[in-house]
Amino acid sequence: MLDNELNNYPVHRLVDWNNVNTSEDNISLWRKTKKSSSQGIQWLIMKWQDRKQGKTAKGKGYAERTLDEPRRSTDTRQTIRTSSYSSRASFHSTRSQVEADAIQMTRVPAIIPVAEHDLDNVSSAASPRPVAAFSYQGGGVAGEPQHSDPGTSNTKPETTHPPLRSYGSLIDPTKQATERARFKKDCWKNVQVGDFVRIYNEDQIPADVLILSTSDPDGACYVETKNLDGETNLKVRQALHSGRKVKHARDCEKTAFVIESEPPHANLYQYSGIVRWNQQNTSKTESPGKELAEPISINNLLLRGCSLRNTEWVLAVVIFTGRETKIMLNAGITPSKSSRISRELNWNVIYNFGILLCMCVISGIVQGVTWSQGNNSLDYFEFGSIGGRPSLDGFITFWTAVILFQNLVPISLWISIEIIKTAQAFFIYSDASMYYDKLDYPCTP
Repeated sequence: MLDNELNNYPVHRLVDWNNVNTSEDNISLWRKTKKSSSQGIQWLIMKWQDRKQGKTAKGKGYAERTLDEPRRSTDTRQTIRTSSYSSRASFHSTRSQVEADAIQMTRVPAIIPVAEHDLDNVSSAASPRPVAAFSYQGGGVAGEPQHSDPGTSNTKPETTHPPLRSYGSLIDPTKQATERARFKKDCWKNVQVGDFVRIYNEDQIPADVLILSTSDPDGACYVETKNLDGETNLKVRQALHSGRKVKHARDCEKTAFVIESEPPHANLYQYSGIVRWNQQNTSKTESPGKELAEPISINNLLLRGCSLRNTEWVLAVVIFTGRETKIMLNAGITPSKSSRISRELNWNVIYNFGILLCMCVISGIVQGVTWSQGNNSLDYFEFGSIGGRPSLDGFITFWTAVILFQNLVPISLWISIEIIKTAQAFFIYSDASMYYDKLDYPCTP
């Protein structure tokens, strides 16, 4: 994907609200005009291409559209069913919501064949059958009478449930919302730290974001991380307990919290942070409130480059953008796979080039200075000047020394190393001690 396409990839970002983490840039009129012109030209080109493709493309039949369109599976369809072994609602079905166009399933009582001689054993059971074991309702289906087995006492042991822990909420009830904030379709390049973004199913994550709430009542969502680590299995991420009530734009305006984050690093499986907020008491508005905090781990983050799966929507706040995201920190230069002898040879060649340069420069300087003095032993070896002056003679001597001393740099050593590597590979392949009998295969270097 090109950088221009990635920067203009759509995302739903909260606009018309005061983001205290960033300040708007003062963009000149020329840059605004240039940007609008480029976007207008790009829009015209896209429209022209769509119109051209619309004329040439043929309509697909029902069979072709069936292959392209995703179908709903029985595992992913949201239904509310009744357990076949009790009168309570199923544990897994209470976590889903009924769609407007879904068909209600008819309850069917359980039919368990019992022999006549076993009726007495069933009626004289030691303990009554629990009605709402491990269920959210805590006592069967609401509005239905609970039946007891004959022969048992009507007084049933009371089940005591532990009190639910209060995690607090990031929403400040005393804060007034302007009711002007809304989620608008924007581009990735406009996402800034501290922005609220709403991500829908099958969308890619524009930045490293912290999950506040999801469409699931338990705050869970599924993400595909094959663009990061190559794994195709879906991973579960959880929303903050204190942020699950933040579901709309007006709720985002009423939030007031501070995120203490560690600096960005390239580890994809580790993150440490904490969110702090002041929990206000609605009954006592004059009280200063209580300071609360909740830890943040990697299970509460959605990293840039991932894709949201099997989740209708996720509302999150941006933590890292641009080059500070984990996918960009891991996008380094591919390390070289050269051998150690090749790496050492490169440095030896550089050293030899330096020595050769020093020798040639010294030879040129000495020859030019000696020829300029005259009346010395050089006259017996030089029969006249080639350059005509000492400076030009020294320059000619420099390149002459390069030709004479060029054997100092082992250029042919690379060829020798490749020949040696080929011979060693043949010896390894022919070694009987490295032969694997089970597969009948020699060692391949």
